[in-house]
Amino acid sequence: MSVVGPNGKAMRLGGYSPDNPKYYINIVEGIQNYLGSDREVSFEEGCDFTDSTANIPKAVALAESSDITIVAIGGIGRNLPRE
Repeated sequence: MSVVGPNGKAMRLGGYSPDNPKYYINIVEGIQNYLGSDREVSFEEGCDFTDSTANIPKAVALAESSDITIVAIGGIGRNLPRE
């Protein structure tokens, strides 16, 4: 199983979340915890929230070699500046 995308290992909290949540986990950690240590969850960022596309081929290769791929894309969060 693999997770690709800039939000795979990011802690993104929505506008409904408290400022200092007691517990939180990223997507990769949550899946790994659910599956247990006998299963591998691979991760590749692919791109970030700039114009960088250099790592997209790595993410594509990982997705192609995985039985299941979760694509973790989306916004950058409520507290970051936007154009």
